[in-house]
Amino acid sequence: MPWSKEEALKNSADTPLETCKYALPHLRRMVSADQDQALECHCVPKAESRFCPCAGLSNRWSKQCQGKHKKHSHKKPLIAYLRSGDSELSVADQSKIIADYCADNEYYLKAIFTDHGRPGVGLQDAMDALATADGLIAADLNRFVEHADDRLRELKPLVHHFFCSPSKHLIAVEEGIDTGSWLGQANAIEVLSHVKEFS
Repeated sequence: MPWSKEEALKNSADTPLETCKYALPHLRRMVSADQDQALECHCVPKAESRFCPCAGLSNRWSKQCQGKHKKHSHKKPLIAYLRSGDSELSVADQSKIIADYCADNEYYLKAIFTDHGRPGVGLQDAMDALATADGLIAADLNRFVEHADDRLRELKPLVHHFFCSPSKHLIAVEEGIDTGSWLGQANAIEVLSHVKEFS
């Protein structure tokens, strides 16, 4: 059970204090040396206008403050690429596949680029936008090629580019490809080998 503000203040005088390990730059908060009991909140400004998790204190201000920083706090940014022009997946279907994947894997979409017909300006803009994101995501590898016959010729350099860029990765949801993981890389190699056999 979290300590109330009154309990924290009452017990603070009898227990040695040390700097709170959860302290933020704009707060000065203290807890007990054994970290088992929460003590007085020495926030700056005073506790009445701040929130000290150490003392289990909360108020409406804290909820507002936390809400400002909660969005995307632990999620990684991706660039999404969509392409219409075939009968397999509509843009809406692609968007849903990508959104579901991001929700399940701690990602969020920083930007979305779309081409209508063959891959073109949208794909190039998506690649350029990778400078400010962790990776590129598409519903499947077919988004990157116009014709199935071109899959090996066009996909091989694209996948190789991401294999050689460890800080950026390519995700193709339907094929289970993520060049940022060992399993995802293995899936990419298997897909390209399969394409080569049947090309």
